Amino acid sequence: MASEMAEWIGVHPPLYDPNLSYIENLQKGPFCPPSVLESLPPRPAVPLSERVSFLGHELNSTVGVPAGPLLGSKWTTLAAQLGFDIVTYKTIRSREHPSHPVPNSLFVDTSTLKEKPGGGHEVWVCEDQQQQRLPSVSALTITNSYGMPSMSREYLATDLRKAKEGIGEGQMLIVSVVGTQRSDGVSLGDDYAEAASFAQQHGAMAVELNLSCPNVDKKSGSLYQDPQSVYDLSKRVVAELQPTATPVIVKVGDFPHQQDLQKQVMQSASRAGVRAFCGLNSVPMTVHKTQSGACVPALGADRPTAGVCGELIRPWAVAFIREAARIRREDGGMDGMAVMGVGGITQPEHFRDFLEAGADAALTATAMWWDPLIALKYHRQRAAANGLTGVV
Repeated sequence: MASEMAEWIGVHPPLYDPNLSYIENLQKGPFCPPSVLESLPPRPAVPLSERVSFLGHELNSTVGVPAGPLLGSKWTTLAAQLGFDIVTYKTIRSREHPSHPVPNSLFVDTSTLKEKPGGGHEVWVCEDQQQQRLPSVSALTITNSYGMPSMSREYLATDLRKAKEGIGEGQMLIVSVVGTQRSDGVSLGDDYAEAASFAQQHGAMAVELNLSCPNVDKKSGSLYQDPQSVYDLSKRVVAELQPTATPVIVKVGDFPHQQDLQKQVMQSASRAGVRAFCGLNSVPMTVHKTQSGACVPALGADRPTAGVCGELIRPWAVAFIREAARIRREDGGMDGMAVMGVGGITQPEHFRDFLEAGADAALTATAMWWDPLIALKYHRQRAAANGLTGVV
């Protein structure tokens, strides 16, 4: 139990190769050497008395992976094997949708963070994009610019079932969905409901509504910032899934200096029957690079901004969790609302920090690609602290 696991970063490649396209990573990844999995120490056993009730399921723990890193069933199954007990299938749509071209994930120089006049932030990417140059996963911050791609319904119908089959005892599969603006007369709410119903029918134990990305509805920006839209969309999906009682989660982004808005959005979600409030999503920033001595958009002229995730945004995430926990505590009508925290967990102890800040679940995205052992490290630390010696 006391032996330390070998480091991943600088020794093995990340599970996702940022030099390849999204589709290439989906088809060829995750890039995890079989020999590494075979040599892992067994996970500490979780007595039944130590399991945690979460959204109607008894889980080994409430640490896991949010929407984003797990591209398909091979990825969700690997995550479950690596001790992530809440596993979220990357956001799907009701229709097939392409990814943004590379680059999607670039390393960000965290020392360049600046506030922009008029609001928002800007950063520069690292001039050296070689992952082996990173001193540790704790220095990891990247851009997240994929455009929420989605595979065909035929592909997803098969792959979601495989994902469900790969989930172990004491674990759960969440499927994230997003609505798409359509030209055939179907409303955004009905499209969300269609995607949510499809996810539930093919294995989702809970469905997450991704309301946090600006390109959900470019006319109005991020949907999560409109309490009425949050209520309307959530109510529509909750009604769609009511016969199966599948829990609905709402995923949101940052509420910079807008605590009252965060409260209104949480109240709207709760009134609509939402069971969990998840945040925060990657923080949108203007992202630059230096090219021929000039400052230019790092991801191309058509993508001057991108979500930034990893180490840099952890203070935002902790503040979000504390505020969400305070709102829930002071609003008697939200006793059953779970808070799921994500953003900047790069070390095993960060899971504990999030849970102590008020989160019911702590999820890591970026670090899961560059240090897939982070959950196992947390479980071993927790077992050692509690004097547990068994393994599973």
